[in-house]
Amino acid sequence: MSKGLRRGKLLHRLREIDPYTFQELVAELWQLQGYEAEVLRDESVHILARRDESALGQGVAVQTRRLSEGYKVDSTDIAQFIDARRHEDVESVVVVTTTEFTEDAIDRANREGMKLVNGEELVELIHDLEAEELLEEYSNQENAVESTSDIPAKDTLIQVVAATGAWVLTFLAVAVFPIFYPEYESLLLTIGVSGGLLAWFAIPITIYRDVRKITQETGNQGSPFGLAVLGFLGAGLASTYYLRRRFKNS
Repeated sequence: MSKGLRRGKLLHRLREIDPYTFQELVAELWQLQGYEAEVLRDESVHILARRDESALGQGVAVQTRRLSEGYKVDSTDIAQFIDARRHEDVESVVVVTTTEFTEDAIDRANREGMKLVNGEELVELIHDLEAEELLEEYSNQENAVESTSDIPAKDTLIQVVAATGAWVLTFLAVAVFPIFYPEYESLLLTIGVSGGLLAWFAIPITIYRDVRKITQETGNQGSPFGLAVLGFLGAGLASTYYLRRRFKNS
C-alpha cells in the first residue's frame, strides 16, 4: 500500500471514531509525546496535558473537533476554545481536528496564540509516533460507526424532532386534511389547535434542553435561552432552522 493511500485510510478511520473516543485517542497521543494527559470534558477544557504534574499553570489545553469530511473548524469554534486559557492549569491551547480549518479560524487562532493541528498533520503525528496500531485499536472498538455518531445529545435531538413533527401535523390537520375530509373539519380543527399549542410550548423547551446537553457533552458553548426564545416566537419554522444547523454543525 502506498504511503498516500495508507495515510488516507488512517484519516478516514479518524473521521469514523466517536467524538468521545477521539478525545481518548488524542490524550494517548499526547502521552506518547511525554505528557501526562487527562480527559476532562468540561465546558472549557477537553484534555489537560502537562509535562510535569507539579508544574501548575503550565498545562496545555487540547481541544478536539472530530468532524466528518466536508466540514471545517471555523472561527466560531476557535472563539469558544479561547475560554480554555482561563483554566488555572492552562498556559497554552492546541486545537486538533480530523478535517481542516477555515481561513478565518486560522487568522483568529494566530491572533490568540493557539496552535492548530488539522487532519493531515494529525495523521503525520500518528505516523511519527508509530501509533497506527493504537488508532486501529480505537477504530475496532467503535466497529466503524457511521459518521452520524458525531452528533451529540441524540436523545434530546429526538425530542426536538418530535416537537417539530407535532407542528407539521398541526399544519396538516388545519390546512390540508380538511380539503380532503371536509366532514371532519371540526374534529381536525380541534386536533390541530391542541397539537399546535402543544408544539408551541414543546419546541422551545426541547431546543433549550438540547443546547444545554450539547454544551455538557462537548464543551461547545451555546445560548440555550436565546434559542429557546427563538423557538417560542417562530415555533416550527425556528425548529426547522435549528435542526438544519444542528445536523450541519455536528
